[in-house]
Amino acid sequence: AGSEPDMRRSGRTRLVGIAILVALAALIGREASFTASLRSAWFDAYQVLAPRIPQSMPVTVVEIDQKSLAAIGQWPWPRTVMAELLDAIRRDKPAAIALDILMPESDALSPERVLARAGKTDTELARVLANRPSNDAVLARALTDAGAILVVAGMPEPTGMLLRAPPFSVRDVGEHAPAAMPVAPNLARYSGALASIDELDRAASGRGLISVDPEGGVIRRIPLAASIDGTLVPALAIEMLRVALGVPAVRLHVSGSTVESIAVGDFAVPTEGDGAVRIYYSHRRSDRFVSAIDVLEGRIDPARLQQQLVLIGVTGLGL
Repeated sequence: AGSEPDMRRSGRTRLVGIAILVALAALIGREASFTASLRSAWFDAYQVLAPRIPQSMPVTVVEIDQKSLAAIGQWPWPRTVMAELLDAIRRDKPAAIALDILMPESDALSPERVLARAGKTDTELARVLANRPSNDAVLARALTDAGAILVVAGMPEPTGMLLRAPPFSVRDVGEHAPAAMPVAPNLARYSGALASIDELDRAASGRGLISVDPEGGVIRRIPLAASIDGTLVPALAIEMLRVALGVPAVRLHVSGSTVESIAVGDFAVPTEGDGAVRIYYSHRRSDRFVSAIDVLEGRIDPARLQQQLVLIGVTGLGL
């Protein structure tokens, strides 16, 4: 038998060991904020030390940049100009076109709104403007002709805006998939949607989610699907693929409420349990981008757009 001092030391050692185990268990269970910060720091370090090396370039960004703004004028442009841009891109036969621009209000530069402001002071101007289609009608026609995709944002409160989304099929691929109705997938949830005005939204061929939740101002993860007031909505990237492939629905694979993957056609992406993926960034490459004014004025090689996923976005300073 050990001596009494040895037994006391052994008892204290066990107590210290138990205390450490309890603390570690609590740390792992709660995922303390500094642990999450450390993991994010490592993730960012790996991005810098070993950035992704692109093996292909399926996406072209048509950017509304400083050069375009200097040539055409301040933002927002009249939607007739956006229609011209869509038509110019469509002529080069891309796989899909998406506008990463929300338009929740009618165009303030549209003829009928100018007419309303002009009143009856200029009857000749009123006659000319009354015979012109609205700017929104012109853009709606271009959206339909191009089979273009618009964006939608998730909002924390109901907005009353109509939400359109492609159908989803949800399949439980777990080992013990329930025979009864599956539980709701563990996705990002929003109470309302912010979309473009209905005249534009109903003319589009698809709608993709652009909402993300930055961590400390850095976007490391993006949801590939979310639930807006119970309606499943795909991320913009997924919706662009769906439209490009010409498939009617998005497939969500789950195990219980845990999301396993999202798929369109033969293309499937494994996700984290909440339907999000971590972005593996590459360095910025200038050959991914073309200026909107160069597209409008026919100064680009059509191959830059042909069979590409084309994303129209605003990159000008201050926007």
